[in-house]
Amino acid sequence: MLLCFDYDGVISDSLGQLYEVAKLAQRAVGAGRPPKLEDFRTLETLTFEHFARKIEIPEDKVKEFSNRFFEILTARNDKVYPFPGMMDIIKRLSENNTIVIITANLKETVENMFKEYGDPESISLILDEMDEGDKTEKILYSMERFNYTKRETVMIGDTISDIRYGKRAGVNTVAVTWGFHSRELLEKQSPDFIVDTPEELFELLVSSENIYSRYVKD
Repeated sequence: MLLCFDYDGVISDSLGQLYEVAKLAQRAVGAGRPPKLEDFRTLETLTFEHFARKIEIPEDKVKEFSNRFFEILTARNDKVYPFPGMMDIIKRLSENNTIVIITANLKETVENMFKEYGDPESISLILDEMDEGDKTEKILYSMERFNYTKRETVMIGDTISDIRYGKRAGVNTVAVTWGFHSRELLEKQSPDFIVDTPEELFELLVSSENIYSRYVKD
């Protein structure tokens, strides 16, 4: 199968880091309101520009905020850890599946995380904020590049936008509850599957019958 993973909130426990960066970016721009941790938990689409609008940055300063966020995030050297068990699970899944990371974070950040805590060879492709297209388009691009059908493709995410993007691509969707959005919020998007632990995610994905039990029209 083609397994498309979101990064922040699924693999990386990075909420605290992003919150600190957002506060610094807002101060640098000098507009909008100071961000709250809850903003991340309720933001439907996790991108720099969507976050800017969430904290009431004026439209003419949204791009500036996005650039500041990017610059600060790139310059910082925060210690961010993967969620327990996720690196091992991805490595084991990569033995029989193609792993793609689709993220609003930075490709270098993902690469460094896997170099330090995981196996970089387990990842076939990383698509980040700088690559063209939204997550739906990136899922479809990955399917074409690696020659997978919708039935053979899964989007794994922790936010309602991840589930929406997966549904728009017509692929299977799995919501994880240890990330940014609550189970209650995720359930409203009717993902095909919801899991509460990385181990539960592995058990779901390791058996193709679990995924293929949901018919997806190619």
